[in-house]
Amino acid sequence: MSEAIDPTLFRETLGHYPTGVAVVTAVAKDGNPAGMVVGTFSSVSLDPPLIAFFPATSSGSFAHVRTAAAFCINVLASNQEALCRRLATGGAGPTRRP
Repeated sequence: MSEAIDPTLFRETLGHYPTGVAVVTAVAKDGNPAGMVVGTFSSVSLDPPLIAFFPATSSGSFAHVRTAAAFCINVLASNQEALCRRLATGGAGPTRRP
């Protein structure tokens, strides 16, 4: 299912993100949650609306995220440092579904 993205809202939203830390989350092909911290998140295009993030090719987390059909970018607030550190160090770890 594809939903239209309002180009004005997309531009305005990304315009409020000059730099920072984001978390990419997804449900991997195996059904397990996957996530990784990125500091390289940016807008690529308004038409179509595209964003990019640039993981290290050696990232074990990215190996799981890239198997997902879709992903979500979560922009972290300044008071979410503990969450960022937990994800960045692998403390969140994959949760296996029964």
